[in-house]
Formats: sequence, C-alpha cells, structure tokens
Amino acid sequence: MKFSFLAALPLMGLLGGCTPPSGFGPGPIAIGDPQSGDIKGEAERLAASHGRARRQGDDLILTFANGESRSFHSNTKGCQDGPDDCDGFTLIGDLPRLHWFVLFESLYEGGNFLLVDDETGLPTPIPYWPTFSPDGTRFLILNDDVTDFFPGENLEIWRRWGHRAEREWIGNPDERDTGVPEALGPYHIKLLRWEGETITLAFSTDDTFNTRTRTTTPARHWTGTLKRRPDGWLLSARAPTKD
Repeated sequence: MKFSFLAALPLMGLLGGCTPPSGFGPGPIAIGDPQSGDIKGEAERLAASHGRARRQGDDLILTFANGESRSFHSNTKGCQDGPDDCDGFTLIGDLPRLHWFVLFESLYEGGNFLLVDDETGLPTPIPYWPTFSPDGTRFLILNDDVTDFFPGENLEIWRRWGHRAEREWIGNPDERDTGVPEALGPYHIKLLRWEGETITLAFSTDDTFNTRTRTTTPARHWTGTLKRRPDGWLLSARAPTKD
C-alpha cells in the first residue's frame, strides 16, 4: 500500500564527490514542496546559477564542468488536449557544491524526476521527491503517490555512485511490519530526524468510523526507525501494543 507523506520535506543537497561537502546544517534544505508538487521559482534558480543553467525559448540548457552542454526541450502546446505535445522541463534544483542539477519533467499525467551530474551530464532518473541526509551522501524517497503516475516503492534509500545515483534499499511496510490493520485506513508517514546511520520516522492512522457498528477507532501514532547496519538497512516500524 502507499503511505501518505505528511511532511513537506523537499529536495536538498547530494554529495558530489567522495568527501561530504562542508557547511551543511543538521537538517534538510528546502527548495520545493513534495506535498503540493510546487516547482515554481525557476527564474530565481536560473539567475542564481550564474550561467550554469539558462533558458533559451523553450529550451532549458545546462552547462557542465567538462565544457559540454545539453538542452532539454519543452513542448507544452498540446497539454490542454491530451498527452501529445505535452512535455515540459523545469529546473527545480541547482546544487553546484554537490555537483547536481535536479529537473522535473512534467507530462500530461504525472512526470519524471531527474538528477543530472554537473561534471559529466550523466542523468539518473529517480521515482519521486527525494529528501537527503544531512551529509548529502544518501537520500530517502517517501512515495505517497496514489495515482500510479509516479511508480516506485513506499520507501527507498539511494546513494551517489560515481557520477550517478543508485538505489540501495527498498521497502513496502504493511500490516506485518506495523501490527496495525490496514483496514483502519492508509498509514501516514513523516520524517522526523536523520542522524548518522539512523532515520527516525513517525507513523500514524486517522480516526476510522465503522458505519455498520457505529463505532470510531481512534487514530494511532507511533515512531519507527530505519537503521543502517553492516548487512544493510533495517526497518523497525512496529506500533506499541495497545493497553
């Protein structure tokens, strides 16, 4: 089942080399809103890129450290009529210290997220809005999409690998993991903290009214963790036993 991601925790920096960049605080850097799908503000990002990214008509042009450039052409003339001629590219992140451009390709239904290495131009498609670790070495994807426009797992952890990113762990928590019946409605999930090798998550369900018995099941709230161990990531999402 898909979770509902309550926190508006957007894109933040990702490591551009083998050594984490300095100057980053303990939390995420907000440059967008995964809950509302807000991808506005491209003009400001282009101006702040100092020529690394620019617009020329319908083309978004990225310039890479190797001297090459690549154009991403937008054609949105037919978006009012159907999927034909409905494809637009937006710069949603320019992260020079981390050697990434982050793009969103909007389609008639849904779209695609793309990380582009700013040294080589190599792209990495990713399934959804990422939230990066404070040191920028990994990012977590909490996929709350219920439309199937953005396919992927509920929880994914990715890491930079050379000039691309690769998926390191996936998980689809369900009743077996949480102990909370899925019949109570969708689980909500919120990122609380990311400290070192431990990610702390908040899980919850809403009040549920049973029309047959005319009774209400109160909302549940509990925390879980994702911990990185020598043999990989371990999810602990079990809710405490009710009294």
